[in-house]
Amino acid sequence: MYYRVKIQNLLGTSFGPLHPTTEIATDAAQTMLRVHSAPVRVEVHEMRNPHDKRDTRVVKTLEKLA
Repeated sequence: MYYRVKIQNLLGTSFGPLHPTTEIATDAAQTMLRVHSAPVRVEVHEMRNPHDKRDTRVVKTLEKLA
């Protein structure tokens, strides 16, 4: 399975690249929290079917409020 990072901030939503493991995707999500200075929400999604982007499950959610 593959994992994708979803980033939500005041300007909108964007997706990061695919990652092979949960640990690598979580490290990428924590890096995104450190990089952004505005409030941001980062979700790690497990892609069950790589051919269907809507078939996902949220594995972990991280937030930076200030």
